[in-house]
Amino acid sequence: MDNRQNEFRKTNALVDRFITATLLDEELRAETEKIATQIGAGKPWSDAQFRFFGSPWLRQWLMLDPAPNMAKMRGPVLAIFGAEDIQVDAESNAAAARTALSSNADAKVEILPKHNHLFQETLTGNVGSPTGTAPSQKTLDLMAAWITATKPRADGCTVD
Repeated sequence: MDNRQNEFRKTNALVDRFITATLLDEELRAETEKIATQIGAGKPWSDAQFRFFGSPWLRQWLMLDPAPNMAKMRGPVLAIFGAEDIQVDAESNAAAARTALSSNADAKVEILPKHNHLFQETLTGNVGSPTGTAPSQKTLDLMAAWITATKPRADGCTVD
């Protein structure tokens, strides 16, 4: 695992701790400083992480469970995950999406092998891969094929 992946994984662990509020603010600040030291980042990085991940808005947004709303969707849905995503675990989130969308016959959940969070082809999961900053051709082809195959519904797309 390269240093960048390690940084993302440690940041994600820190995000989990912020979300669950298992630490007091001073403990969270100390944790960000510890991670900054481990990955070779400085105090400005740890301060920025603390301000960003400690904000009430972000905590609320990160705690949002999309499953109840996904379960109410009655129109076509395409949910795509990158297998090498180091920010969103593809397997567990795809499984949760499949469960939430199980009553929707117009839903499709796909995991793209060797793709990152931005649907770029990658071996490491890092964004900004050597293939550029745009989604891969495989991603675009998957989306185009899904759109082409998806028939308009007479009742429209609704969320109950």
